[in-house]
Amino acid sequence: MAEHFPVFCRSRILFRIILISSLIGICLSWMEVPVHAKSRFLISRNTLDHLKREGLPEKLVQSIEPLMEQVYPDRETFLTALAELEVPPRAPLETDVILRYSAMDQITISAETFSSDQVSRESIFKGNVQGKIPRENIQFSTAKLRMLVGELNSYERLIGEGGIRVEQWDREIRGDYLNYTRSFDNTTLQEQNPKPDDETLKLEGSVQMTASQGKARSHTLVLDLLKQEAVLEGKSAKGTERVRIDAFPDRIARGAEASVQTDPAVSEAREIMIQAARASLENAKRRITLEGNVEMQRMPEDFYLSAGLLQILYDEQQMLTEANARQSVCIEQPGRVARADLARVDEQKQTIRLEGNAEVDSGQYNLQGSQINLFLDVNRGVAQGDGNAPIQMTMKMGGEFTPAFRCR
Repeated sequence: MAEHFPVFCRSRILFRIILISSLIGICLSWMEVPVHAKSRFLISRNTLDHLKREGLPEKLVQSIEPLMEQVYPDRETFLTALAELEVPPRAPLETDVILRYSAMDQITISAETFSSDQVSRESIFKGNVQGKIPRENIQFSTAKLRMLVGELNSYERLIGEGGIRVEQWDREIRGDYLNYTRSFDNTTLQEQNPKPDDETLKLEGSVQMTASQGKARSHTLVLDLLKQEAVLEGKSAKGTERVRIDAFPDRIARGAEASVQTDPAVSEAREIMIQAARASLENAKRRITLEGNVEMQRMPEDFYLSAGLLQILYDEQQMLTEANARQSVCIEQPGRVARADLARVDEQKQTIRLEGNAEVDSGQYNLQGSQINLFLDVNRGVAQGDGNAPIQMTMKMGGEFTPAFRCR
């Protein structure tokens, strides 16, 4: 480490590092590097979400919204803007929380060894590397970390290898590789765009995600932190190497804190398991799109659906409101099977609408038509009403239920 110390002291890169540790502290074998520049401040949609999770008063958070997407060049300018709000922060703690989640240029990295190459603008951290990105409440650890900064500060990149662990709130993600990138449209020595135009976090290799409301696995995970979007991809489009998501609706309904205090046997009574080649989540649109050999199973009602594409819509409380499937849709329930080109499951009305080459087979009847409406509850049967497309019905008399087709 001593060999690289002079270079480290002269370096002016590393997210505009300003070393505030003493020389003695820097020379210790365990090194923590606070990356605190003369930070700029920016209120984003993520900032508001984090402030709500921290428990700041709703009126205060709403009062901050007019400051969104404005870049403040320093702490003093930003504090002045906060003081002029209709509902300004009244306690030092509230101010500190707002500063933490709006500071654009802060990160802390701890490691056992460090080296830096000023020419290539690259730094390497090795040995039990620990990092923090306060503005997103992200903590991560890895065995080795490379840090790169583009010319004119056009981008900042962290590349981790081995034993990746990322934590944010109640979420934990593990993988083999990490790539965090934040880029700016800086084409001259004077910054043209002080706001990042891209900020992504990518993990690869046996990615495992866990949270209070469920868990997921994939081969790759890409989080777009600016757009609040995520893309998961499996290692293969078939079998167990697809993306898998397990959600517990009861936990979502009660909230993370309530679910912890509830009997696990009760909170896991309902489960939704989904597998697909690819899954994309668009939080702003409250939509999840799954593609490629999609399978969804809901327990304990034993509802099974397969399709080429499935789109799930949810509300502000993250509760499922609607599911739309297409491409060779097939549905199995105890005592009933159905298939069609398109299917819409309405959670609020508790109905299923089948469209295009629709067919339903049960122990009592076989239905065929261009559009068939069913109740989600098998015992309630058909929900066909006036004005719907005609259907052909064949009644079944006695005997055990032998479906005309199967989904799996």
